[in-house]
Amino acid sequence: MHLIPLFQTITICLIFILFEAMIATRQGRDWFEDLNQQGKSVSVDTWYWIGGLFYLVCGVIAYRLFTIVDKRQFLLSFSLLFGIMLTNTLMVAFLFKVRSMTLAWVSNFLFCLLTGILFFRFLDYDLVSAILLFAYLGWSIYNVYYFNTLRKIHSNSKSKVRRIQN
Repeated sequence: MHLIPLFQTITICLIFILFEAMIATRQGRDWFEDLNQQGKSVSVDTWYWIGGLFYLVCGVIAYRLFTIVDKRQFLLSFSLLFGIMLTNTLMVAFLFKVRSMTLAWVSNFLFCLLTGILFFRFLDYDLVSAILLFAYLGWSIYNVYYFNTLRKIHSNSKSKVRRIQN
């Protein structure tokens, strides 16, 4: 195991995790849980597990980029990975701080786009990272649909409404 790439990977992931932890306040969580979601959302605790898995996947991919990738491939691939992590953090900020479904949807759309681009890049030179990223590509497509649905539900309403269970 290479210690410097491991330290770089842990540092990058921890920075984004800490930003998200500071952004996702209890008030934001309560607001999100009270939204009318038409039965389309997993529980908030499940979102946390998915977020943890996201950073595990990003960490493995970052470590692989730092250690096995041709340096000519590194800059664009790492920039895309950084963009994915940044748009994920922006989505949390837009959702829990700004409380904007439209901005959360836009950030998820960018997340999906960047994830797709990186996935197809990895198919050319790192199949392990492509496979790891594939699950998040599917999740990001679902998120675009999910936040677009929430955006439509709440486009005419500024009030807090109870979640409807189907």
